[in-house]
Amino acid sequence: MDHIESRSPQSPDDLVVRVPDSGPAEVSDAVTRTRTAGADWARRPATERAAALGACADALAAAAGEVSALVVREVGKPAGEAA
Repeated sequence: MDHIESRSPQSPDDLVVRVPDSGPAEVSDAVTRTRTAGADWARRPATERAAALGACADALAAAAGEVSALVVREVGKPAGEAA
């Protein structure tokens, strides 16, 4: 399987991530699974969805430093703008 690589524009030797390249079959499968998950999500009570989104927000806030550093590496954004 082919892969797609993302390298830092500041340092092209810095491989930030390498992911599998997806073709039409993989995309179709992902769309089908997403539709199924969306229907399941819609059936859940609003309080459960709110709690899940709150947990996601908390996890993202806890990882803000790591996410910021990744943005700086991957797109070459100045650290002050990535935070």
